[in-house]
Amino acid sequence: MTIYDYRTLTTSINALSAPPSLILDKIFTAKNQNYSSTLEIDIEKSADYKKLAPFTGSSQEGKVVSKVGFSTKTVKFPRIRVKKQLSAAEILAQRDIGESVYVGGDTLKSPTDGKIAREQNHLKAIITKRIEWMAANALMGGIEYADNELSFSIDYDFSSTHKPVLADNDVWGGTSADILGNIRSWKKLIAQDSGLSANIAIAGPEAVEKLLADENIRTMLNNTGLSVGQLQLDNTAYIGRLCGIDIYECAEQYLEGTTSKPLIPDNAFILAASGAKFVQEYGLIEDLEADARVGMEFFSKLWYEKDPSAAWLLAESCPLPVVYQPDAVVAAKV
Repeated sequence: MTIYDYRTLTTSINALSAPPSLILDKIFTAKNQNYSSTLEIDIEKSADYKKLAPFTGSSQEGKVVSKVGFSTKTVKFPRIRVKKQLSAAEILAQRDIGESVYVGGDTLKSPTDGKIAREQNHLKAIITKRIEWMAANALMGGIEYADNELSFSIDYDFSSTHKPVLADNDVWGGTSADILGNIRSWKKLIAQDSGLSANIAIAGPEAVEKLLADENIRTMLNNTGLSVGQLQLDNTAYIGRLCGIDIYECAEQYLEGTTSKPLIPDNAFILAASGAKFVQEYGLIEDLEADARVGMEFFSKLWYEKDPSAAWLLAESCPLPVVYQPDAVVAAKV
């Protein structure tokens, strides 16, 4: 086994630190380590938490209760498989910052090592960015994707009451706006429908502007010593705490072709109970060199072409951020 064997490269890419992601780091924090050995996943949802166990007298037998009811939806894991060609010139001529340009220099090392490491890190970064995009869409009710070669749709069955759209003068900043009333109402809705307490919100830039323009809101915000909108180390803007809810601004954008688009809509206000079941699931890697019929977060391999001399570096992942408790989210357009 060489240092560029797929086992080594797969271990390497999984060990690399993923770039910061507000939604993955704050909400989809759980990763199912029991990776799927199939190309599909059964998403099960139970709604029996509201039932109360009956009391039984000392001389009575146990009371019969109904079995746990599930609704199940089977979906195929989306597949991400990306690769890049590295020419001999790119590998041999490039050097890291601070690396000696002279043969025999103290910092000289194999040029392949640094180039492969940088490019593998980039592959993991763009895959993680796609997973973050999937998670953002999942929190708004579902994932839809379409290009010239592929299309798929995954619906997480948000009820209409959990996807409110404010209109006319009721929009935030409008003459009849009731921002605090909206937030309290949505928090109550989550508690009633899921039995959980909403404690985190992800808001688009426009929603944050309207929120901070409200003098009463500004007075109530507890930003724990941070200036409003101050950037934290994870490159996310923490706005403050309101009604027991930590509010974050997501102004992040991504490129679709050459067009820059917001990760979440500018007027979105996504309220969630972080204690609900939000999980990053991973499916089977579709590569015969993966050696085992199991899933993993990331798979990577490298192979060479002899003439012209070049290397191909590949990374694959089959991720799916799953909202198992859609009643624990309100995705509002404000």
